[in-house]
Amino acid sequence: MANHFKIPLLWPFKMVPSTSSPNTTSDFDGAWACEQIKSFERQVYYKQKWKKAETTTLVIESSLAPTALKVYTREGSVAKSINWTAVYTAVNYVIYTLTFDISDLAEGVYYIYQRATFGSIDWKSISNPIHSKASWDNTLLFTFTNSFNDQDVPWTLGIEMKFRCEAGIMDFNPERDRAAYVNQSRDVTNLSGIPYRSFKLYIGKAPGVAPWVIDILNRIFCCDSIDIDGKKYQSDDGSKWEVTRAKGYPLIGASIDIVEAVNSSSLEFADTTPIAPGIIVAYQQETNFFGPGSLVPVIDVEIE
Repeated sequence: MANHFKIPLLWPFKMVPSTSSPNTTSDFDGAWACEQIKSFERQVYYKQKWKKAETTTLVIESSLAPTALKVYTREGSVAKSINWTAVYTAVNYVIYTLTFDISDLAEGVYYIYQRATFGSIDWKSISNPIHSKASWDNTLLFTFTNSFNDQDVPWTLGIEMKFRCEAGIMDFNPERDRAAYVNQSRDVTNLSGIPYRSFKLYIGKAPGVAPWVIDILNRIFCCDSIDIDGKKYQSDDGSKWEVTRAKGYPLIGASIDIVEAVNSSSLEFADTTPIAPGIIVAYQQETNFFGPGSLVPVIDVEIE
């Protein structure tokens, strides 16, 4: 099997090939966002937002042992190296993880650089600029994972990643799923009703974000567990991204309809002690098929 080195597109940092020759600017993954701005567009550069106290897991799959992940300053000096740990070994490849943590570095703009070499092979990649600060206004933290391996990420190894960008949850809408019976006189009887809330997630307050930010978020919203600033959400059924562009301007905005992942019916307060279940009794009907009437044993109870 040929050697390979995989950096998932779901990484919370946008990586591109690092080469001595000009990058391929026509490829979405081939160059920095600033290199893909056309000559007739405004030269507006985007730096990814990152709170310096936050950390995230990063994961790669490789047939080659990777060098340590290096964090570079904008001046080109190495500020930090972070070693990879092998967490799973298979035939012809190994899965590596590390914890990205730059809380010990001063605020500023950084780049992360990754390399894998073997003989004549020399694969190098570098991130778009990452601006680390103690706090960022008008941003949200997306914490995401998945219950099964997907998008080239081995989630079942306990992987969880974090991503921060300019975002806001706004435009509350009351919604409901309702079933009703209407008779011939047009009298209406409610059979069932489930109220819920929908919101609009807006990305890219002025002056906007690089298009790759929306690409990462689109991949995040294909995961089955998404936490946004401490609360779980999912995209609403059938919702699609609405992208906002201005002609001649390279940064964009976007929005999507989201709902609370857990549709609660109460404002709940609880300590760490589980709520004690009540006594549940069910009875069999006395029929020849089921035998004489008796108590039905309850072997499992779920409380939501």
